[in-house]
Amino acid sequence: MNDLLPHEDETVQIVELSTEECHRLLETNHFGRLGMTVGHQPTVIPVNYILDGNDIVVRTDAGSTIHGVVGRRVAFEIDGIDQFNHSGWSVIAIGDAQLITDGALDRARHLPLSSYEPGAKDLWVRLAAPSVTGRRIARP
Repeated sequence: MNDLLPHEDETVQIVELSTEECHRLLETNHFGRLGMTVGHQPTVIPVNYILDGNDIVVRTDAGSTIHGVVGRRVAFEIDGIDQFNHSGWSVIAIGDAQLITDGALDRARHLPLSSYEPGAKDLWVRLAAPSVTGRRIARP
């Protein structure tokens, strides 16, 4: 028997996470995936981020994939997986990608968000007022 696969007799518990728990997980993690449609094709890209209030903030360059979806609805996902115990959690946020400008830009520049990729990353994008949902998968 493959010990990496769940046993059929185990009871899996799927628990919906509260909005508060989703925000706590978003606040304590800083790497996720941004899902969007680019040229009529679904695309998912990894990003580092920071939670600012209830908004998810990322940095990017002009002409980037992220810059191209400003003003459109996007999805954002983070997760934590325990492959050994076949358990984990995920949080999904849906919201509108907005370019941060004017007075809000100065505030964003003081957020502790550094880019994993090289380059200036002079554009700040906010996933505004996201709707968040999450669930945890646990085994007894």
